[in-house]
Amino acid sequence: ARVKGVIRWSPEQVGKWISGLGNAYKVYEERFVDSGIDGEYFFLQLAESDLEELVSSSLHRRVIWNKIKNLRKEEKVRRDSKTEELHKTHQILSAQLDRVSRELKDEFGSGESEEKLTKLLQDVQNVEDKITSQSLQFEMERSETQKLKSELHS
Repeated sequence: ARVKGVIRWSPEQVGKWISGLGNAYKVYEERFVDSGIDGEYFFLQLAESDLEELVSSSLHRRVIWNKIKNLRKEEKVRRDSKTEELHKTHQILSAQLDRVSRELKDEFGSGESEEKLTKLLQDVQNVEDKITSQSLQFEMERSETQKLKSELHS
């Protein structure tokens, strides 16, 4: 089972996981369900001592506890791997940002680059504003034309 999904399990799903450990464990399914142990509690908070109330056999408690510990280890490995992946991605993006920053400085000159870039961005924004304004004006004229046509045909 993917650990990510375990946290979202209902008590019934936790019970199914317990009974899935083997025929001898099916007797515990109802106890877990009746106790309302959902995936979040099962995965994040359940302690070995909690199993004493739910599982009569000490052997079964050890097996269940070891399986839970294995799930937790799998999640830690998955999380560590994801963290490493995110760190590598961050390094790549930082390097790309540095490269773009250097290219902009080369393009616009070191002293005036921020002013030039700000002006360039403002010019782009002005063009976008003009396009938006003209589009709105076009839509208003088109609407007026449609209205006139419908009045002429009435």
